[in-house]
Amino acid sequence: LMAHPFDPVGPRFLRAPFPIAEQVLHDTDYDRSVFAVSSNGVLVYEIGGATEGSRLIWFDRDGRELGELGEASSYQAPVISPDGRFVAMQINDADGSPDLWIHDLERDIRSRFTFDPRGDVFPVWSPDGSTLLFSSDRGPRLDLYLKSVDGTEDVRLLLATDVNKWPMDWSSDGRFVLYSSLENPKTLRDAWVLPMEEGAEPWPLLESTFVEADPRFSPDVRWVSYHSNESGRNEVYVVPFPGPGRKWQISTAGGSRAHWNADGTEIVYKDFTSELISVAVDGSTSTFRVGQATELFGIQPASPFWQFDAAADMQRFLVNTSTQEGSAEPLVVVQNWTAEIPD
Repeated sequence: LMAHPFDPVGPRFLRAPFPIAEQVLHDTDYDRSVFAVSSNGVLVYEIGGATEGSRLIWFDRDGRELGELGEASSYQAPVISPDGRFVAMQINDADGSPDLWIHDLERDIRSRFTFDPRGDVFPVWSPDGSTLLFSSDRGPRLDLYLKSVDGTEDVRLLLATDVNKWPMDWSSDGRFVLYSSLENPKTLRDAWVLPMEEGAEPWPLLESTFVEADPRFSPDVRWVSYHSNESGRNEVYVVPFPGPGRKWQISTAGGSRAHWNADGTEIVYKDFTSELISVAVDGSTSTFRVGQATELFGIQPASPFWQFDAAADMQRFLVNTSTQEGSAEPLVVVQNWTAEIPD
């Protein structure tokens, strides 16, 4: 880990960079290391080497491994098709550029789906499984694109705006797309709705000074789950769609990445310890009912984005699993690390 003093007024570097820590854990897929610094001179980092790649592993509800999908690679955002026959995912090329691939589960064959030299990320299936919606920086920013799965239709632009955006979900009736956007710089990340009618304009569903992320429709399209940091940490909530109405908190000890089962009676999310939690829910009336939470099993996610997907009946989970075994190495805390700056 290196530090490089500079003058922000100049701006200019003041002297050569110098090392401040060795053996810092580094994720080569994201080109990020595990460390943080505070404004009062505290440095925290995790000991380790370079990590690379991940494994797509099937688990049952008890956490038993059921098998592996292909070999280890630089996977991100695996999503199961509505009929359960395919898995779409993004895989980084050798140069680090992500493309989309589709794995046929019945034939156990994987095929490349996009070929653009720029990045194609965050695939979302159409409700009939005929089309993939995704983000790409083919233009000046991350915009929303569509491509038919059978190859009869080339990539076409769905939505372009002045800010980056990522698709999150497509309603079961095909009428709406949920996406995350930084449309308003005063409100951080928000959840937006794009009606799929020609000429329709998108509108914000969740917009506040906090982060509202990973919105997903209930199967009957009457509710939307999401997670927000409004309480000081991420928690999972549900709001009526299209609103307005009050929100219901689903998680109680931190939560993110919520998934619905096929009939809308269960939500599974990941808590802060990477444990998958199941909650019985009932959205059949105007009052959303939240039941008891049940721990399923712990996962070891390889990515901060879309770490797992669930089969429609919630009996199987596909987890993007780190290839690095869990470590008991403590975090290293360095007080007053700036004292190491050479004269």
